[in-house]
Amino acid sequence: MLKIHDFARLGEVSTTTLRYYDEIGLLIPASVDPQTGYRFYTINQLSHLHRILALKELGLGLAQITQILHEEVSPEELQGMLRLKQAELQQRIRAEQEQLTRLEARLNYFEQGGSMPTYEVVLKAVKPLTAISQPFSRADLAHKGHSATVSALRVASCRGNGKYLASWQPSDDTQGSASARGLDGNQCIHHRRTPTRRLPPLGR
Repeated sequence: MLKIHDFARLGEVSTTTLRYYDEIGLLIPASVDPQTGYRFYTINQLSHLHRILALKELGLGLAQITQILHEEVSPEELQGMLRLKQAELQQRIRAEQEQLTRLEARLNYFEQGGSMPTYEVVLKAVKPLTAISQPFSRADLAHKGHSATVSALRVASCRGNGKYLASWQPSDDTQGSASARGLDGNQCIHHRRTPTRRLPPLGR
């Protein structure tokens, strides 16, 4: 029988770790002295400890390891756990690689004599939204048969005769905002359409 300190030294873990494994039922001592409460382990339990540590190195949580060691998980379920952990690690690696790329770009900027920027560009995830884009010319907009989305634009202030990219974002059934930008880089208008109200016919 090995005292907890000796067993911890052989397994290269702390006694605190062994006590915690005992509390959660992951690695229970072979015996406990009823008088002193000292924990004792056998040399055969060392392989059980090594299996725990090996599963931890794969990134599995202690609750998952407990299920696996208690044979509450089928081989298919274990494979699913490992696939999920693989996907998590791959996503983490991609995120860290993107961070490394941004870091290297910033270092390269400073090495080429760049100064501290006055503003920063931050990429953020947004909720999905529905959008419609339509390339058009000023002549297209003059056509009365165009949809309400395009006809809502006022392009009188747009410069040039090139093509433009229009967008319309409704806020409710009666109003919304429309914008246009020249595909050649010309700045166009941003127009907000106000609500309209129908008047009753005369004589009623």
